[in-house]
Amino acid sequence: MSKAVSPLTGHPPPVSPGRPRGARTRLSDKLLNELAEKFEQHGAAAMDVVAKRMPEKFLALAFGILPRDVLIEVVEQRRPGGLDAAEWELMLRVLDLIKANVPADANASPSEVFGVIEEALRARYAKPIEGGA
Repeated sequence: MSKAVSPLTGHPPPVSPGRPRGARTRLSDKLLNELAEKFEQHGAAAMDVVAKRMPEKFLALAFGILPRDVLIEVVEQRRPGGLDAAEWELMLRVLDLIKANVPADANASPSEVFGVIEEALRARYAKPIEGGA
């Protein structure tokens, strides 16, 4: 029976007993239990201190403990309709313009507002008809 040989050294790789089975799980469980205990004791007060004094560490910790699939879902939910960042920025700008220019007491329905926008766009970008009778 031939043993595997390292292409770099020409020797067999060193034999290592490795980590005992379940060692990582036990360590993770112990850490989580101790964190939970400290959170029960100091929870919100400690979070306030860290958030105010070290916001970058607070955010790193917050995002670090979220499962990856949660982060992906949050990113996808931030831009509905599959809009890319530029399209989303444009939509936000349109909404800001509507809010800034339609008085709150106008009680205009969304369909009325969009009708005004559509009319303005058509009037502005209408192509002249040439050779009319």
